[in-house]
Formats: sequence, structure tokens, C-alpha cells
Amino acid sequence: MGTLVIGVTLFAATFLALRQPYKALLVSVFLIPWAGADVDIGLRVTAYLVFIGPLFAVTLFRSLIALPQGLHLGVFWLIVAYAIVWSVCQMAFFPSENVAGGALRQPAVRGTFQILMFLVTISPIWLVPTYVRDKAGLFKMVKAYLFSAVVLALIGWLQLSIWIATGSDPFPVGYFNSLLGGMGGERSGLFHYMGSTIYRMSSFAGEPKGLGNGLAVALLLLQAGVKLKGALSRWIWPFLFISMVATFSTSALLGWFGATVVQLFTSSQGKLTLPRLSTDQRLARKIFLWMIPVLFLTAVATHTLPIFEIIEMRTTARVLEGDGGALEDSNVAVLYFLLDHPLWAVTGTGLGNVHLYADSYLPDYAVRYAGDTTFVAKSGALRWISEIGFVTLIVFMVWIISTVNKTCKAGQKQNHHRFLADIIGKVTLPLLALWFVSGYISSQFFMMIGSCVALGLIINKPQPAVATITTPCACEMHPRPTHWRISN
Repeated sequence: MGTLVIGVTLFAATFLALRQPYKALLVSVFLIPWAGADVDIGLRVTAYLVFIGPLFAVTLFRSLIALPQGLHLGVFWLIVAYAIVWSVCQMAFFPSENVAGGALRQPAVRGTFQILMFLVTISPIWLVPTYVRDKAGLFKMVKAYLFSAVVLALIGWLQLSIWIATGSDPFPVGYFNSLLGGMGGERSGLFHYMGSTIYRMSSFAGEPKGLGNGLAVALLLLQAGVKLKGALSRWIWPFLFISMVATFSTSALLGWFGATVVQLFTSSQGKLTLPRLSTDQRLARKIFLWMIPVLFLTAVATHTLPIFEIIEMRTTARVLEGDGGALEDSNVAVLYFLLDHPLWAVTGTGLGNVHLYADSYLPDYAVRYAGDTTFVAKSGALRWISEIGFVTLIVFMVWIISTVNKTCKAGQKQNHHRFLADIIGKVTLPLLALWFVSGYISSQFFMMIGSCVALGLIINKPQPAVATITTPCACEMHPRPTHWRISN
């Protein structure tokens, strides 16, 4: 059943990519946070991958015929080439491990698929500037993501309402996977605290932390100055913030806070600087005013549920408890492995291979469910280092910061591009900080980098020349230029 649905959807996605690639890109942007719309056939396939994959393949085929004019990503392609070549070389030296989960998760087969997954995952850096030709196209992408976040949050509150009323989770993690006959079962995000059962919102975003981080990205976009039309638009930020808190995700709460601090210290040119009175204090004041109704509702709810204590337990308490309390189990295993084998941190173990080496470093509590299985680091930066090395991460970061700086500096010189350049400059570095903490927003991060590259091409696009014809003037001795509009 799952294979059939994937096949039919792939056909539709390919047809859309061939006929209307920009609309295929918009659909992909909308589906980015819908990680729960997935099926495991030995390889986990999400709705986002089903749409971005065919678009990547179609664009790759067309680019073999003609490269997009003005699109130069030299350093980026070098990193991609290293990741592919190094991963292929590692296949001859895999340790002999039997990994649970079927044939598609065995080292050689998984290694091949992980190369393809890597290419598809980073493809927005190349796809967005290929298909977005004006700033209106970029704004539509931003609105598509914000609309997706609001829809997910609404479904999440419906989930919590039914769950609390009936005691049964209507949309557990793995809902679509079970519906389509995929591998694995269903599970729900809940925990017990001081005799109370705490239900964690997950919606159709997969794990609660996936929803939380996806909503954190939407909050950063709104904080950067993105405005939506409508009477209810002013309430979108507090609504999404409360929804993010309802996930009780440590990585989302701490990641949003850290990214917001970075945003306050980020200039519109994509540089870290001291906050400016004209814009950054206004942003801080707006966030403070938004927090008033949020804190009021939280204080009211505290009479029946110790919400403040729960949030503290899920954030600062986990950080201070030691022994990797705030780290994901896979992050702990990968980090300790790299500390014991620092050379692997320089070169990486190849795409999707780190579980073959870090399995013995899993915490005791995680061995029962993660031992002898495939896993990767949940931190974006830690996964990058473990797979293709620390050196490429430094090169990648330098390229990103340089690209953002150049694009935003050029945008500041043109009034009609200044607003969008401000948003790009105020979001990309905070997203980089959030990506370091959580790899759950990798697709959003790469999509934003692609948007930055696209804006640079739009800004530097040559303007059409105005036809000028010189005619003699009857009242003057010298000629005067006259502009003629030529129409068909």
C-alpha cells in the first residue's frame, strides 16, 4: 500500500515538476514541516521528499543541457563533490555490522541511498535560484511556509483537544506510516510530572520536537519583519509561540531563544553587530508585548497544571543535570565517538555511516531501542561533522556568511529590494544558529540559503535598456533626447 501511494504521488510530483516547476517548489516549501506525513518502506520517505526529489531530478536533467545563467556556486559544488567521493570511498572499509531494519538499511545499500538523500536535501540551494526570478516569488515561498505552520498548529490543537477529552491520541507519531502499511508502530508524545500526565503536541510534523522546531522557524520569519494581511495576522506570532511551547521540546524552546538572541544582534546586512535603537529595540519591544497575553494565559493555566515548572524541567534543568541531559541520545553517542577518534571529526565517516562506528557509545537507556539500528546526530552541525568533516563545515559557513553579506549589502543600495534583503539578513544567521542545535530544520535552512542566492541574482539582473532617439528641437540649436515607447 505504501509503495503504491508513493508511486502515484511521485508520478503526480514529476508531472508538476515538468509542467510547472515553480508550483512544485511552492508545494515542497509547504510540506517541509510535515515530517509526520511519511512512510517507512525500509527507507523513510516523507511527503516533502516525494515532491522535492522529482523537481531535483528534472532540474538536474535540464541543467545538463543548459546551466542557469549567472548561477555560480563554486565552493558549494566542491563540498558536494567531496561528500560524494569520500562517502563512496568509505564503502570499501565498512565495519562488518548487521543492522536491523531490512535490506535497505544494510551499510552498502544505505550508503548509496544516503548520497542521493544528501543531494536532494541540499538541492534547494540550487533549485530556488533556478526557478525564482523575482522578489514576488520569494514572498510567496515565505507565505506558503507560514500558512503551513499555522495549519499544522491548528491540527495540533485539535489533536490535544480530542486527546484530553477521550484519552486517546487521534494523530500519534507514525499515523500515516501505519495507515500506509509501513514498517514500525505508532507512539505518542507524553510524559508524567508530579502526578500529572503531560500531552505533547505533534500534529503531522512527526516528533513533537519536529513540530516545535518548524514553528520556531516561522517565529523567526515573523520577528524579522514578514507581514501578513488580514485582521487576525497580528495574532499569528503569539498563536505559533503557544503552540511551540505545547510541544514541550527542549531543542525547540532553547533553539528559538538562542536564535532570537542572535537575531537581535544581527544587522540587516547579515553581520553580527550591536543592536540598533531604530529596529532591534522595536523588535524586542514587540516580542515583549506579544508575550504579555501568552504569560497571562500560562499563569491562569498554572492553577491546574505547573506549567512554569514543567518548562523549567524541559529546558534549564536538563541542561544543568549533566551527563548529556539536554542532548539527544544519538548526539551523545556521536559526540563521544568523535572525542575518542578526533581524526574522524576532520574527515567525516561518510554520509549516513556514523551509526556503524558510534553504536557502542549509545547511553545505556538508549541501547534497548537504538542499539544495532541506523541513527544520525540530531544536531545539524554535529551530523555534518560526523559525516563529511569539520573542515567542510568551516568552508560551508564561510561561504554562507559571505553570500549573505554580499546579497544584503547589494540589496540595501536598492530601495525596491531593501525590505526583502532585511528579512534575508535577519533570518539566515539565526537559522544557522538553530541548525547547529537541531537538524530538524535542515530543509528550512537550505531553502533560506537558496533564497539568499536567488535574491542576489535578482538584484544583479541587468535591467532592460530604455530606447532613446535623438530628434532636433525647433526652439533650440542643440538636440534634445526624446523617449519613445515601442509597442507591438
